Amino acid sequence: MRFKKCVFPVPSMMMTFLVPVASQVSDRERLPLEVIELGTCDKYPQDGVLWRRESDISPDANPVVYLEYLNKHCVGSFKECVVQLLAESDEGSVGCLITDAGFYFPQDVANELSIPRLVLRTSSVASLLVYGGLITLTSENDCYFNPTKQDLDYNAPLKDYPIMKVKDVLKISANLKSQLDFLDKIFKHMKTSSGIIWNTFKELEQPELNTINQQYQVPSFTLGPFHKYFRSSLSSLIKQDETVLKWLDTQPPKSTIYVSFGSLACITESEFQQVALGLENIGLPFLWVVRPGLVTGSEWAESLPEKFLERVGDRGRIVKWCPQQEVLAHPATGCFWTHNGWNSTLESICEGVPMLMVPAPFQWITNNSTLLILLQGSVWIDVLCAS
Repeated sequence: MRFKKCVFPVPSMMMTFLVPVASQVSDRERLPLEVIELGTCDKYPQDGVLWRRESDISPDANPVVYLEYLNKHCVGSFKECVVQLLAESDEGSVGCLITDAGFYFPQDVANELSIPRLVLRTSSVASLLVYGGLITLTSENDCYFNPTKQDLDYNAPLKDYPIMKVKDVLKISANLKSQLDFLDKIFKHMKTSSGIIWNTFKELEQPELNTINQQYQVPSFTLGPFHKYFRSSLSSLIKQDETVLKWLDTQPPKSTIYVSFGSLACITESEFQQVALGLENIGLPFLWVVRPGLVTGSEWAESLPEKFLERVGDRGRIVKWCPQQEVLAHPATGCFWTHNGWNSTLESICEGVPMLMVPAPFQWITNNSTLLILLQGSVWIDVLCAS
């Protein structure tokens, strides 16, 4: 993996981004960035496609193994990039490193070079508490990796985050032990950082922040919701269908169900058809985002029930991607059927749109439970959860 340096001037400071060459942001050419290639990740194929050589390591097939691999093998080249930046800068001009929590290896580099490191945590504070509690729970008893309804603690509240039960969190991953081992490394490096930047706000997660401040003796900065600073189209990897806004203009106020399961979640063909039949039977206008690759084994929407589009007619609109922030802010949108990704959740909260929540694995289940307790304006549908 080759790294590039992107220099972005902002008032009173200069921000420098180290980004993988493989990262693709469609609108990046519109940003005032000076891009300079700096280095190559250790042991990474020159063509930048890791899984051609090691088929068992892929961001799609096994994201935890893939991220573990990057954390192990990108240390050298990342350090070279930072050392070069320090050499090019005046002494003391590099204030800190800001890195995503999922990449914990920069903490060791920051310590070695005596540079403060801030951790960017883009998910909720609640999700960290849930995983922290689950790490403690499973370390005490391995039976939680293969629980059954007969286990005494199956319906017990989760330690450190009692609004959730053990059975809820154990739906998160098919390989829970591997994921928790990875998260444990992330959390340990977060505790040795100089601070944590959260994509949340105090009014939503104040009790959770109070708990985090007790467990993590580093400053917390609640700078969210991030989407309020920039339009999502600036970072969209899929072309957005802007015509849906004109279609929404023709619908009555708060009449339309907006359906989107985000940029990562996948569902089966059977689940896809259940969603379609539900939208058909409810009789309300709907805007349905069917991302290419959403349905396992399908390219797009070819698994729709026979003659579905004919039956719903102009009442329904299916697109590959759309400007979600604008859709949620539109007067015609009355409900958001969502997978509960944190970005989607925050966008819906900010626009005051009620949610039907179908939490997919990983942190989305924790987001769901948090909102059910705090907002009391959402409904949990348990049909798409991993078992």
